[in-house]
Amino acid sequence: MSTLQLAPGMGIRNQNSGDFCGTLGCIVYLPSGAPCLLTAGHVIGRQGYAEPGEVIEAFIDDGWHAVAKFERSGNMSDPAAPGGYCDAAIARIDTGVEISAFIPSIGRPAGISNGVTAGQSLQLFGAMTSEHVAAIVQSTGNAQSVVYSDLVDQHTFSVMFDDLILYGCCDVNGTWIPCTAEADSGALVLDDGNLAVGLHIAVTPPECQVRASMCTPISSVLNSLGVSLNPPIAQSAPTAALNARDAIGASSFNAFGVSIRSQLDLHPQGNRIQWQLCRDGLVVDGQMDRTAGQPITVHRVWSNYETAIRSAAIQWKVPVELVIATICTESQGNATACRLELNWISDDETPRQVSPGLMQTLLSTARSMLGNAALSRSDLFNPAISINAGTAFIANQRHLTLFDPPLVACAYNEGSLVPVDESGNRWCLRQTTGHADRFVQWFNDCFAYFDLSAPDFSDGTPSLFALFR
Repeated sequence: MSTLQLAPGMGIRNQNSGDFCGTLGCIVYLPSGAPCLLTAGHVIGRQGYAEPGEVIEAFIDDGWHAVAKFERSGNMSDPAAPGGYCDAAIARIDTGVEISAFIPSIGRPAGISNGVTAGQSLQLFGAMTSEHVAAIVQSTGNAQSVVYSDLVDQHTFSVMFDDLILYGCCDVNGTWIPCTAEADSGALVLDDGNLAVGLHIAVTPPECQVRASMCTPISSVLNSLGVSLNPPIAQSAPTAALNARDAIGASSFNAFGVSIRSQLDLHPQGNRIQWQLCRDGLVVDGQMDRTAGQPITVHRVWSNYETAIRSAAIQWKVPVELVIATICTESQGNATACRLELNWISDDETPRQVSPGLMQTLLSTARSMLGNAALSRSDLFNPAISINAGTAFIANQRHLTLFDPPLVACAYNEGSLVPVDESGNRWCLRQTTGHADRFVQWFNDCFAYFDLSAPDFSDGTPSLFALFR
């Protein structure tokens, strides 16, 4: 018999569930590095009755074949459990089964989306539809009940989910309709940049005002099951090391308002580049990139503006390294720097076309962030005001960037994260040429400088360097 080849988009089922089946969403990895298949919990978890080791089958070459053993499901029974309900499950792939991460008509997932907005394009491939499906986000953050059939007691029960993404298509009358079929449950939903968005679980019930497909945000799914989209660097990490990484994630949430736990794992962008955060800074494609020579610019910025940087970082819960790297990248510490765009007429008429001060924040953005419509160019030449406005803007984007350094750089530079596919842009995000690369160098210089100067962060100043130390 030839080797079984397993890939996303295939039909998947629990051998004990009869003909009931769904879709293999993608390949994920346990902390040990063991590969697992990911799908909806109700597809292979038998609504909570499945036991570890139950045989999971995939539909390959016109027949069902054993490919994995059931591992665990997300929470489907206790609404008080951390993270609430989660309709997702994993099965550990059998030794000898070949696996591919390639989704038919879509390709390999490029990473994890930081969130979607209404009107954004999505795509998926389900086992029932068996074709590339294009869709649009209808809304996010929805609370919605889903009715399930209990395969053992032969009755139905309802589960209320939070934070669901509704998506689908609009007909000629502008009416929303689902874009999925019944056995598409478990399919991975991606944006048009191939970033994973969510796991498809159902369509809204007939009584719902909006008829659409529904998926759970992928970050909630991965966190609930304790798996990652990419294999860990070390194929078997000591338990103590894993506990330390989890502790850093919890500490960072308390300090920054978001967890940096996911940044400690190697993560890709657009299949061109991979990076991860460590105790010495950011490693990109295996390199710890820094500016040439000693970290003179970081030293000057910190020496001249330490008080203002600490104050803004504490107020907005932003790591000081991100503030310093932004200043270095935007102005190299020149408090009177000013950039005028081609469409600038005057500060009053075109406040979106002028960027004054240390952090080069648009005048319009600074006014919005600080709630002061009278803020002027001369005000932003005041280092403390510029630093406060720029740091507020970084904080305002925390749920978009999760304070991931290159994402912070691109979102600050462009106002948002805009995927692009262009030669010479290894980050696959819209930016001024080389912006993210320069930012990463300054960011790493911060770690090198702090390692030498040993600043005191006991006053509660948020700092990634202090978090790792």
